[in-house]
Amino acid sequence: NDADFKNSRNLLKCAFDHGITHFDLANNYGPPPGSAEKNFGKILKKDFSSYRDELIISTKAGYGMWPGPYGDLGSKKFLVASLDQSLQRMGLAYVDVFYHHRPDYDTPLEETMGTLDLIVRQGKALYVGISNYPPEAAEKAFKILKDLGTPCVIHQPNYNLFNRWVEDGLLELLGKSKVGAICFSPLAQGMLTDKYL
Repeated sequence: NDADFKNSRNLLKCAFDHGITHFDLANNYGPPPGSAEKNFGKILKKDFSSYRDELIISTKAGYGMWPGPYGDLGSKKFLVASLDQSLQRMGLAYVDVFYHHRPDYDTPLEETMGTLDLIVRQGKALYVGISNYPPEAAEKAFKILKDLGTPCVIHQPNYNLFNRWVEDGLLELLGKSKVGAICFSPLAQGMLTDKYL
C-alpha cells in the first residue's frame, strides 16, 4: 500500500543519507514474492538513479517463486529466469552480487555453480555468492567456482547469539578460502533488541 511504500522510501533515503550504500534483496522477499525488488526499483529510479555507480545492489534466488519443477532451488533454468525477472523488477542491467540463496541437494552443485559463472560472464552480475550453505557444501562450491574462473566472493549465513552454527567450521573455512561473510539476522529477527531483553 501507499503508506508502506512511503515508509520504505523514507527508510532507504535515510539509510543512504547516513552512508549505507549496500542494499540486499532477494527474488522472494515480499509479500508477495518479488514486491521488495519492485518497490526498490521504483525508489531507485526516483531517488538513486544518479548514484547507481556508488551502490552495491545484491539479490538472491533459491526459494520458491512459481509452481512447477523449475520454480525453486538451484537449476540453471530457475536461476537464470529468476535473475532476469529480478533485474526487470528493479529496472537494472546488472546486480553487483548474485547469491544462490540455499543449497539444492537435488541439482548437481556443478550445474548451480556453473550457472553463477554463466551469469557473471553474461554481465548480469559482477560477483557471485552463496547463502545458507553448510561448510562441506560451501567448500565444494568455492572450488567449483574457482576452477571456472569466477570466485565466490561472499557467503551470507544466519548468525546471532541464538544461532551460532557458523562457528562450527564455516568461519574457519571462509578465512582459509578468503571468502567474505555478510551475516543476516544478527538481532535474531528482533529477539535481541530491547523490546524483548
